[in-house]
Amino acid sequence: MPNVISYTIDVDLENGISEPRNERMTRIKLPIPKEYGSGWATGSTQEEAVRHLLERVGSLAKPATDMPTFTECWEKWFLIKMGVNLSPCTMSNYERIAKNRLLPFFGDKLVDQITPDDIQMYFNSIMNLSKSYGIQSRAILRGIFSRAERMGYISNNPMRFEYERSKKQSKKVVLQDDDLISLINQLDKLSGCDYLYACFLCFTALRRGEILGLQWTDIDFEHHTINVRNNVIYPDGSNEPIEKEPKDGSFGVVHLHSELLKRIKPYKRSIGYVIRGPQSDSMSPVSRSSFTKMWNRIRKTVDLKGATSHCFRATYATMMNAHCDHVDIKALQGALRHKTPDLAIKVYTKENENKTQKAEMEYDRWIQSQLKQTS
Repeated sequence: MPNVISYTIDVDLENGISEPRNERMTRIKLPIPKEYGSGWATGSTQEEAVRHLLERVGSLAKPATDMPTFTECWEKWFLIKMGVNLSPCTMSNYERIAKNRLLPFFGDKLVDQITPDDIQMYFNSIMNLSKSYGIQSRAILRGIFSRAERMGYISNNPMRFEYERSKKQSKKVVLQDDDLISLINQLDKLSGCDYLYACFLCFTALRRGEILGLQWTDIDFEHHTINVRNNVIYPDGSNEPIEKEPKDGSFGVVHLHSELLKRIKPYKRSIGYVIRGPQSDSMSPVSRSSFTKMWNRIRKTVDLKGATSHCFRATYATMMNAHCDHVDIKALQGALRHKTPDLAIKVYTKENENKTQKAEMEYDRWIQSQLKQTS
């Protein structure tokens, strides 16, 4: 094999002409400029070496002067994401995280200069924030660097590494039998929309936004059903509510428990929202500030055992699974209107609507029997 002799050479990128300094060399090795990624192009003659050099330079990443900054990559990625069917709440959260944390942290760094260590330092800086903050930060960074890789800005994606995650996790409260029955027996201490909201938490698996989006026309008192059509959200902490489709497109008709029917029937109206603020029109969903005040009143009046609105969904599923004979994972999936419990269930089993209905009815009877024993 001929010896490879390296030397300094000025390459005319237009004409590809240069003279070797050492006539004895049998193979020429040309350095690729640093701004094109560095490296070497070789050939047995100067013309071949220059031709290989030009081919290598043309196939490498753009010069550093054309390399976008992290901010520019974020703006382009976010603009593309706006065309995808993501919820306004998700997009608002992405924008807030980028504005408050990501852009100040990575600043105007060129995207190819961001290393795995830089990203780990970012995750260290948000270690004490919520778990969801870290998850959404990871989703943003993964999207930005994946696009940068596809565009040829980077050859090594720094998001391929495994990073230390936030250790902060909020403990989900699941009410036990005695706690739930005790809470139900305290509901009469509440009144108005406070009472209605707490009743829907205790006797349904509806999400907070779905309860706030309920209108009286969605409730069929004759057939004991609730039509879930809307979800109320407050994007980026704004006070004004926005109505959207239920989460994950989980439209559906759920069972109206007879105990719930009995409790809400005196409040029945012909039209309007079930839950509304003290000063709001019944034709508009409740504002964020009004909901916060309502929730604080509920917490002060009855003992929730630390449960949040979302904890009641887990409580509902836990109680149904514990006290109903005709229940399986698909019946729970139907009652909670989850898209899929997992891949195996999604592919190999189908929901038995009759079994879900039987489980709902059994849960209804169990609640009533428990309330009779304590009344």
